[in-house]
Amino acid sequence: MGIHWQDQLSVGNDSIDNDHKHLIELINDVQRALEGKDTNHLANLLRDLIHYSNVHFESEEKIAKAVGFPDSERIHQSHGELAQSLLECQDNLAHRWSDELAKEVAALLRTWLIDHVIKEDLRMKPYLTQHSPKLVAT
Repeated sequence: MGIHWQDQLSVGNDSIDNDHKHLIELINDVQRALEGKDTNHLANLLRDLIHYSNVHFESEEKIAKAVGFPDSERIHQSHGELAQSLLECQDNLAHRWSDELAKEVAALLRTWLIDHVIKEDLRMKPYLTQHSPKLVAT
């Protein structure tokens, strides 16, 4: 069962929320490819997920700084850890596919996204809602 966007996941910024919605779609696509053991499609999806995550992380960090979020350095560190986890997943799946590993990666991606949004990004909401929801990274 895939992850679904819910309004309580909104951080109050359109750019970040739209990125999170797209990340949910990508993770759901990866999960379907894992379940279908579609390794060629999976490789492309993981590449897309890694690229999009990095773009999102950079944008989110700029927005966090722009709104004066005091823990923006922690967010940067967390993003680095998440990016490294994604690269490790990609490498592991490319070199040692197993059904067990596929389940672990699916669980990791779900937890990663939920932790990223709930534990990290929602802490920015009080700062983000003091600005226009249209604020973008510059």
